[in-house]
Amino acid sequence: MTADTPRSRCAYYRQMCHLPATVDPNTGRISVRAGLVWAIQLPSELAQMVKMDLDRRQHGGGPVISHPREAQWTFLIRSDIPAQVAARDTTLWRSRVKILRDGADIMLPSPSDQGHFYRAWITPAHSSFRPSGLAVLDSIRVCLTAYDRAEVAAHQHAYA
Repeated sequence: MTADTPRSRCAYYRQMCHLPATVDPNTGRISVRAGLVWAIQLPSELAQMVKMDLDRRQHGGGPVISHPREAQWTFLIRSDIPAQVAARDTTLWRSRVKILRDGADIMLPSPSDQGHFYRAWITPAHSSFRPSGLAVLDSIRVCLTAYDRAEVAAHQHAYA
């Protein structure tokens, strides 16, 4: 068995997952430049709800990356979100949801990430499958409505 190195992991991402990944030779960090693959980043608490909703509706809830230091998750998605759809939902998101598109760097888990505060797979990439960005946005819309209602109820209960 060979050791897992940034270079070998990057090769796996490229060959098995069809991700155009590159390794930074100075840090060992692995990234993908958004193009055919985009990503949606959101707070982990909301992201858990979105993943469960996607799984429940059988839309595919992965691949998903956790960023524990930032309390964020990143869903790798197909690049199928029209600009007008993203613009329509911006008010609902209130800076909680970010689409990483054309030219943005999407950081992937790397063996050089040390400790449990760095990137890790929630649902690992193991093929070229990515859920539709539109399906993920639809789940975010549904979950944000429920999430916001729960937040308001908790706030009202705290001050009652």
